[in-house]
This record gives sequence, C-alpha cells and structure tokens, in this order.
Amino acid sequence: AAGGRRAAAAAAVRAGAAAEATEVVGSGWVAMAAVAKAAAAKAAAARVVGAREMAGRAAVATAAVARAAAVMAVADSPGGVKTRLCMGLALALATIYAYYDFHAYCHRMAEGSSRPQIMFKATYSNGQTVMVDDYR
Repeated sequence: AAGGRRAAAAAAVRAGAAAEATEVVGSGWVAMAAVAKAAAAKAAAARVVGAREMAGRAAVATAAVARAAAVMAVADSPGGVKTRLCMGLALALATIYAYYDFHAYCHRMAEGSSRPQIMFKATYSNGQTVMVDDYR
C-alpha cells in the first residue's frame, strides 16, 4: 500500500500538483483525488491548446479558399481561358510526340532482339552444315 501511495505522489508531482502530493502520502482517497485533479488540469490545458490549433487551422483553410477563388477568377477571365487552351494544346502535342517516340523505340528494340547477334556455322558428324544463332 505504501508503494502505491508513493507512486501516486510521484504522479501528482509530475502532473504539477505539488501541494496535493503531500496529502497523497497520508490517504489513498486523497491520492486518487489529487491524481484526478492533475489529470483534469492537463485535459483543460490540452483543450485550450486544441482550440487554438483548430482556430489556426480554420484561418489557414479560409486563406487557402480565398487564394483558390482568386486563381479561378484569373483562370476564368478571357486571357486566362486563352492561356488554358494554349497549355492544353501544348500538353496534347507533347503527349503525341512522346507516343511516336516510344513507338519508334519499341520497333527498334523489336528488330534488335529478333536479329541474331552471335552466329557461327557448325558441321555435324554426318556432314550436314547448320547455322547456330544466339544459342536459342
């Protein structure tokens, strides 16, 4: 029982309830009350910090929405529409170029892998000549 009281006293001191820690040694009920009081104080402090963080996050979100609205206003203007069309056309042309480049690369690889690289002529013991290519 004494070890439990000491542990409760240490917990109360760590929780910042030094005045309650002296009472903890005397009574088990007082120990539980002190620990509960310290836990409640920590929870209240956490709620205050959490509320501040939530308010800060809301302000950041509001600013992000305002920036997005400004960007959309510029993008929907006549100059913005022309810019978006030009960018879309440039992206489409780049995609088509990449497709043809990849297509040509695939055909070069297909031809390269279908042609034998190592070839030699061999003769069987019966006199028949054969051509060996790539050891396939």
